[in-house]
Amino acid sequence: MGFVGARRRYEKRRGVLPAAVLLDQMIRNIQMLVYSKHDVILTAIGVYSVNTKDEEVIQTKRKVEEIVFSHEHVRQMHGFYLKKDEKKIRFDIVISKMYCMI
Repeated sequence: MGFVGARRRYEKRRGVLPAAVLLDQMIRNIQMLVYSKHDVILTAIGVYSVNTKDEEVIQTKRKVEEIVFSHEHVRQMHGFYLKKDEKKIRFDIVISKMYCMI
């Protein structure tokens, strides 16, 4: 089932297609395209919001990156988001496969 076809069928039944349905179908289409072209199965595709236009957020991200990348097996950090009002930070890191084999 294609993305456009799924959208039209849903709109006929319900009138409006929720963003979650659109996003889910888009992710599934990406998974199938990657598999058909590269024989790679993607088990997760994420969507990240970012708030890196605020100077305080930018400085906090830099400090967090210093801490995160001080660990030799960390390869990447992404998806950084600071919720100042709740004093919460979220981000993902990618750790070297070699570390996992130790």
